[in-house]
Amino acid sequence: MYRAFQPDMDRLVVVKVLMAVDAEATRRRFDRERKAMGRLSQSPGIVPLYGSGFTPGGQPWLLMPYYENGSLQNVIDAGGPMEAERARQIGVRVCRAVHAAHQSGVLHRDLKPANVLVGRSGQPDVADFGIAHLLDETLGMSQALTMTPLYTAPEVFDGSDSGTAGDVYSLGALLYALLAGRPAYSTDREQLSMLALMRRIHEEPVPPLPAHVPPALAAIVDQTMSKDPAQRPVSAAALADMLTAADLSLAPTPPPLGSSTPSRRTGLLIGAALAVLVLAVGGAVLASSLRSDQASTDNNRGEIAVPNVGVTVAPVVTAAPTPTNGGETNVGGFNRAQALVAAGEMLVEVEGFSCTGAQRSVGVLLDDGTVLTDAAILRSPWHVAVTHQGVSYVAVAETMDLNRRLGIVDIVEPGAEALPVSTIGVLEAGDTVLLAESATQVWEATAARNDAQRFVADLALADALQVDHGVPAFDEQGTLVAVALEADDELGLMPAATIFEGWNQTPPRRSCPSIVRELSGEDAARASSPQIQELLLLQALSDALADEDWPTVRTLEPGKARLTDDQFVAGWRPLRQGFVYPVNRTPLEGDRARWRIGLIGHETWNGTDLTTLFCVSWEVDRRAAEVVQTNQDTIRLFGSQPGEVQRAGFEDPGALIELIDETCPL
Repeated sequence: MYRAFQPDMDRLVVVKVLMAVDAEATRRRFDRERKAMGRLSQSPGIVPLYGSGFTPGGQPWLLMPYYENGSLQNVIDAGGPMEAERARQIGVRVCRAVHAAHQSGVLHRDLKPANVLVGRSGQPDVADFGIAHLLDETLGMSQALTMTPLYTAPEVFDGSDSGTAGDVYSLGALLYALLAGRPAYSTDREQLSMLALMRRIHEEPVPPLPAHVPPALAAIVDQTMSKDPAQRPVSAAALADMLTAADLSLAPTPPPLGSSTPSRRTGLLIGAALAVLVLAVGGAVLASSLRSDQASTDNNRGEIAVPNVGVTVAPVVTAAPTPTNGGETNVGGFNRAQALVAAGEMLVEVEGFSCTGAQRSVGVLLDDGTVLTDAAILRSPWHVAVTHQGVSYVAVAETMDLNRRLGIVDIVEPGAEALPVSTIGVLEAGDTVLLAESATQVWEATAARNDAQRFVADLALADALQVDHGVPAFDEQGTLVAVALEADDELGLMPAATIFEGWNQTPPRRSCPSIVRELSGEDAARASSPQIQELLLLQALSDALADEDWPTVRTLEPGKARLTDDQFVAGWRPLRQGFVYPVNRTPLEGDRARWRIGLIGHETWNGTDLTTLFCVSWEVDRRAAEVVQTNQDTIRLFGSQPGEVQRAGFEDPGALIELIDETCPL
């Protein structure tokens, strides 16, 4: 690993060269792996990849940013145990980053404090995604243990690959180290051999965390480090949600480093020798420790009753400013209550459905009637819905700017013309602004200027850690004056009047880069829009059919409850993997609607990847969570069964969208 200067970009960088690998085997794997790493570079909380290639000797290299503040390991070494709130906020961001990687099918396999780097603003970014996986493949090891043992899931020592559950365990071990100042199974009393350390992790319960850690947070860490993968949070995103909702209000001051309770050993023995090779891939400590001026400060965040806009976020409990003037909150002359009520009128929730789930984000109504939101909504927008104060509207994706991670959607359903629109204002240095993630999650910040004379938000570290995508900023009259964006390792404030200057006009993507989304088919009740709820129910049915989960099919589609398993297999076997593409929706009485959909099935038959397409009409009752197939005109354009016209499958179901539009008319 080398620190270098890149003259054409006038910046310090880090060059990592993977040395001990076979060049011929590496080239094939590395070409695939770096594309996945490049896609991850667009995700918040992940160290971006600037470039990649091969040395003249065939060794792969990666070009990454230089983090002058080093890693979380430097922070622990310098300051010992972290305060619970700060550890929680770091944990949430790291979990979201890991979940984004899992969505793209990339495991980390070496999560630890040394592999989480600290930007200039204090934001943590996860490094080395894909590198451990690359080493596994090129070294030809069926189960190479590239993870550091102290952060490794116990099942890995048995040669079992638990997939994402292994990364989830490592996230728990990382949280433990932040809260205790050292890894869970480390000891100051003796130097353990590798085998003894592996036995300890495999057999012993998780040692108690120090007394300063709130019980709710300690319970989450203990569950996440469960020796049974099935007992851990189901995903990194689920762990982030648990951390966000944890009650930390009773947390006392952290004790000095080394004051944690000694661990308790059990009498269990490992029944067989562990014949595995542990390759400890060291974390990248890129520079000196985190600067000392990042002490936590009051974040001026509070709770005020405002109209509901359909976004529910568990708030962080902090000291709220003292209300004055009959309940209006004033801090330094800024009327917080007035600003929040006015801003709440302009906030909406935007949900985009595609592949097998849905993305959600906050949006703000602009003065031209469009909605500014997170670009993630536009990455594969098969159906977009905008919800304002409990009323949902159909929208279409217009354009996005991937550099700013912002997108524009346009509400097309009648009635949207009556929605309020934001007034665009001017931002000046020293202005107080309200950053509004939702009607209940807000931060108060001061606009300042950095060395490049760009606006930045003067915000407490614990709050800045939560802003990993575009968040609108309002003045106390509810005027939209800026959008807060993470840029150059700082929380920047882009003036609202200049948002579209230099917009790169990237069209929406209708492809399907991932089959996992924030909301899966099982999460239909969590969606705000009725349309998204219905599509998620249809997706749940499609997933159950593809998985041959006939009990779930009978629950979602009671009209077929009498069919036997063999009858289901005979009728639905082509749907080995299913995607629901919405064609149109007809509202019915009550909570029912009829959807015309294209149902895309993928499978492998006789060694060939094949695709089957159906046109289906499904009637959905979202309150009862039931589906009824109402049509008899299923169309098979090309199939996978013997005697049918065969056609090789598509890598991306988005490639079939135009074909669906042509053959599944409204």
